[in-house]
Amino acid sequence: MNSLQIKCNSDLRRKLIQSGEVNSSSENDIRINGIDYIEVKRVANFNMQDNRNYAHNITDSNLLSIEKTNILLLLFLFKEPASGIIEKENLSIVGGTRIQNIGIDYAGKTAEVFEKLNEDEKKIITSLSFAKRKKLIIVKPAKEGDFSVYTLKLNKRENPQEFLPDFDPVFSQIDFSFKFDYALDFDCKPDRICQPVTFEQPPIDYMAKDYSSFVKLALSRLGQIMPEWKEKSPADLTNVLIELLSYIGDHLSYYQDAVATEAYLGTARNRISVKRHARLLDYYMDYGSNARTWVHFNICPTKQEDALGTILKKSTKVLTGDPLKGKNNSSNVAISEDDLKEIAFSQDTRIFETMHQINLFSFHNELYFYTWGETDCCIPKGATQATLLRDKKNHCAKYQSRNWYFRQ
Repeated sequence: MNSLQIKCNSDLRRKLIQSGEVNSSSENDIRINGIDYIEVKRVANFNMQDNRNYAHNITDSNLLSIEKTNILLLLFLFKEPASGIIEKENLSIVGGTRIQNIGIDYAGKTAEVFEKLNEDEKKIITSLSFAKRKKLIIVKPAKEGDFSVYTLKLNKRENPQEFLPDFDPVFSQIDFSFKFDYALDFDCKPDRICQPVTFEQPPIDYMAKDYSSFVKLALSRLGQIMPEWKEKSPADLTNVLIELLSYIGDHLSYYQDAVATEAYLGTARNRISVKRHARLLDYYMDYGSNARTWVHFNICPTKQEDALGTILKKSTKVLTGDPLKGKNNSSNVAISEDDLKEIAFSQDTRIFETMHQINLFSFHNELYFYTWGETDCCIPKGATQATLLRDKKNHCAKYQSRNWYFRQ
C-alpha cells in the first residue's frame, strides 16, 4: 500500500473512532489509534550552553543571522503509543517541490527525547498541558522544507510501504507545511480534489408568471416524471396541490414584480415607497392632507330653541361661491342632488365636507368679549383664552360669562 487516494470533506470517521463504533478493544486493551493533528513549532537553532551570553544579547542586527529550525508535535487521538513503537525509523516525510528527501534526526515520546532538545524547545514542551503531553510524539526533522505541502507518514520499519498495526490507515498520515508563519503577498488557488456532484437540471420555463402558466408548467413536468398519471378530476389530490401551489406562486410572482417596481423612484406607485426614497436623500415628505378652511354658519333664532340646537351632520357638503345665483332661491341654503351634480362641474365652485357632526345655536352667531371696563382692546398674537360677555339680547340668560379657549 503506497498511500491512500480517497479524500473526504467530512470528519465522520474521526468521530466514529473516538466513539468506539469502529474501535474494538482486545484482551490486552489495545485500541486502534491514529494521528489527531500536527503542530509545527519554529525555534532558534543555537546552543544555549556554549552561547549563553550571545543568547542574552540578541539585537535586531544579528537576529536575522540566527538560523531557525522546526520541531513537529504529533498529537494522537488517544494516549501516546508505547515506548519503542514509534521511532525515527517508523516515520517518513515525503513531498516537497524544491526540497525533498527530508530526513528525521530523532523522534519519540517526551520522556525519551526531552534531553535532546534545546532550551527554547524545552520551554515549548513544558508549556503544554498534561493531557496534551500524554498524546504527544516529538519529531525533529533533519532540515527545513520549502513552501509546498509535505506528508508525515507512520510506517513499518522493515517495510516503509505498509502502515503500523493497531493504527488506522486513514489517520496514519497527515499533511503539513514548514512555512506556516510566513506572510505571503499572493494567494494560491486551492486544489479542488473532490469535484462537486452535479445533477441534470430539469428544463424550467422562467417566463411563467401567473396562475394559468404555473398550472401548465406543473402538468408538463408531471407528464415527464409520471407518464402513468393521467387523472383530470379537479377533486384529485395531485390536481388540488398543483392548483394550490400555482395560486401561491401567482401571489409570489406579483410580490416580486411589486418589489422591483417599488425599488426605484421613477416606477414607485405607493406613496410610502416614494417617501422612503426621499428619506435616503434627507428629504422628509409629509403625509399631506386635503384642503381645509373655517366656515361660519349663521343660524336664524327660533322661539323655542332646544338644547341640541340645529344638528349639522358629518360629511355635509359645503359649496363655495354662489351656486344658487339666478335661481331665485337665495333664501334656501339646501340644494337637491340634481343641482349638486350640475354645480359640481362648474369651474368656479369648490366642494368641501364637514369633518365632524356639530350642534349649531343661534346665540353663537356672534360672540362678544368682556373687556373689564377697558377700551381699545385687542387680542394679542398667541393668546389662548378670553372672557366672553353675556348675550346682549339676554334671550339665553342661562349661558353665563365663561372662559373661551381658542384652538391653535
